Amino acid sequence: MRYVILGGSALFVGAMVLLAVVLYPLVFPRGERVGAFDVRDPRASVTVQARVGDRVHTRASFEADIDGDALETMLLQVPLLVRADGPVHVEARCELYTGSAYSSETSPAHGKVTGIPNDCGLTLPAAGAYAITVEDPFANHLYEKDGKRGPMPFTLAELEVRLEKKTQP
Repeated sequence: MRYVILGGSALFVGAMVLLAVVLYPLVFPRGERVGAFDVRDPRASVTVQARVGDRVHTRASFEADIDGDALETMLLQVPLLVRADGPVHVEARCELYTGSAYSSETSPAHGKVTGIPNDCGLTLPAAGAYAITVEDPFANHLYEKDGKRGPMPFTLAELEVRLEKKTQP
């Protein structure tokens, strides 16, 4: 009986550690929040002051008055291109949404997905000011409703920019 209890306890602890590893980046994202902007605005950007080796991370949030499941399906199909323009130009392309987010609310009439982490991290190779921008991920995506096609009906389409300072040796 003692071995059953010990085995069950070890299994429980292992499951909790695995859950913590999966949830930690969603609840506590890397770096310090620098700002956010609407991904649909081609002039929008956030400026970061970086040192050599600092890293930029992004998280996205979207809300729309469409079926929540349709919103999540659409987000799974959209790539993201993040750019850092400053002393050196750096960019990264990744999947916008891989199915994990800090929070997700869906209903037949509304969808909201917030705190979407992605792997479009940028390591900045030179010190200085960088303007962080994105290519509108929805520029070529039209939404169809009641036989009419138009732009995605977002009420929120935000990209959060975070700066992770490189630790000094």
